[in-house]
Amino acid sequence: MSFYSLLVLIHVIAAVVGLGASFGMPVVAKYNAKSVSNAKLCFKN
Repeated sequence: MSFYSLLVLIHVIAAVVGLGASFGMPVVAKYNAKSVSNAKLCFKN
């Protein structure tokens, strides 16, 4: 694996981790979670 390929892989992984919360938020909003404990229950289904 070249240096460039490694750099691209790190960039893609960092982008997915950084945007993870914005993709998960509609699930929490769908179940109308009002607190952290309610939000945890939304992801247990």
